Amino acid sequence: MHSTLSNKRLQQWDELIQLGQVSTVRKEFKALNFKRIPRNQLTNYANIARRIGLPNLILLLLNPIIRSDKKLEQKASLQEKAIYGLGLLRVGAFNEAEKIFNTLDPKKEPQIYFYKASLYINQWHYKKAIPLLKYYIKNPKISNYQKLVGSINLCASYVALKNEQLAEKHIARLYRKLKNSEHKLLLGNLLEIRAQWHSDQGHSAQVIADLELSKELLKMTDEGSQLYITKWQILSRLKSNPTNKKELQQLEDLKQQAIKYKEWELLRDCDFYLSLYQKNKQLLAKVYWGTLFPEYKKRVLKLSGFSLETADFFYWENHDTLTTPETDLVAFDLVAKAPSKLLKSLFFMLTQEFYRPLRLTEIFGVIYPEEFYHPIHSTLKIRRLIHRARKWLSNYTKAIEIKNLRGFYYKLEFSKHLKLKVYKSFPLGAPSFLSQELVTSYSIPKNFFSSKELSKTMKLSQRSAQRLIQKGLQENYLISIGHGKNKKYQIL
Repeated sequence: MHSTLSNKRLQQWDELIQLGQVSTVRKEFKALNFKRIPRNQLTNYANIARRIGLPNLILLLLNPIIRSDKKLEQKASLQEKAIYGLGLLRVGAFNEAEKIFNTLDPKKEPQIYFYKASLYINQWHYKKAIPLLKYYIKNPKISNYQKLVGSINLCASYVALKNEQLAEKHIARLYRKLKNSEHKLLLGNLLEIRAQWHSDQGHSAQVIADLELSKELLKMTDEGSQLYITKWQILSRLKSNPTNKKELQQLEDLKQQAIKYKEWELLRDCDFYLSLYQKNKQLLAKVYWGTLFPEYKKRVLKLSGFSLETADFFYWENHDTLTTPETDLVAFDLVAKAPSKLLKSLFFMLTQEFYRPLRLTEIFGVIYPEEFYHPIHSTLKIRRLIHRARKWLSNYTKAIEIKNLRGFYYKLEFSKHLKLKVYKSFPLGAPSFLSQELVTSYSIPKNFFSSKELSKTMKLSQRSAQRLIQKGLQENYLISIGHGKNKKYQIL
């Protein structure tokens, strides 16, 4: 791809994005032959992928550079690593993203401060995000607009942590900068944050005023974002009248809107506040056990004021509203019944999140913690494992399904006659097709191996090794890559 032509295309895309024609850019971007993009333009193309919401394409573009098995003439640059880490963050591969960010110097590339802060905010870890946001805002290389965005996140973090004095100070400072500026969306976001602060202070009139103005300023945003303002409006009215059945019903109705627009964190938060206003410990327990993030669990315990006992396991019931535990439900332990360690790990992970579908990357990171995520090979591994799990479930019970959403998200759905056992930590499981003990004792590679290598390592005939491989492929314990003499296999 000629450099001049490449620059012209990037400029056209930049203009289209600014005009809001993101779908046009997405269509053209997906049709690209990535192999023809010059190395010195990769980060520019990756940034376009970031702006149009295609983080997986960031990984496809830069994976051959960041995770190359070969020695490259030019090592991966700081910018390439930073944008690759952002791609991992955006697809939900939090652990690997953090490992990359920890190797980079944000003094040389200050955007890393913001990326890393975003990583922590996505996991409800506001305390870790705050010092990074402070460094980001103070950095002279950051544009004025980027500083405003960083300040919005800083204000939200202080409010989330109930740090009232610092929240008030930073909100007032940012409001003075935004009230007469052209950045109306940022002002709308700030007013929503300020309304939460006013609510904590008991300033009901100011809460209502800020939320009304915020809704007006943000009316051009997507419907899902508007629902959060609706939530705060309902909560502000409930604060003055906690037993108002009409408002409690509106919070229940909002849950259906959250499901419609796939606003899963809003759905979770509605249940949390319903559990508080209805003093419903069973529902609160569902909220507590139904999230992956330890910081959200801490928030639940801190804000509820309930002495919620946290045992080693919990039974997940498939009901919208829980008051007391059902006594006639059939208990089902997916983790214990699964026939292999990999399936046990998969079902353990799928029972850790009740509200939102899990991203494929999140599942991969738990089941294969020592492996780097690859946008093609890792996706294939998890989809094969999901296929295997579905096959086992179909033979065992029709009451439990693994639903797929948009090809990248997975969620357990089960009959209302069941209750699924949820473990706090992963229990010891059974060995898989080639158990860890066999892999270690025979030095079988964790990555890809050929049939000849397996034959030599396990001291089997070539025919016996092929039979073992065929069994593994048929039962979805193995995946294959390549053709003919170059064909390789990997244990799932």
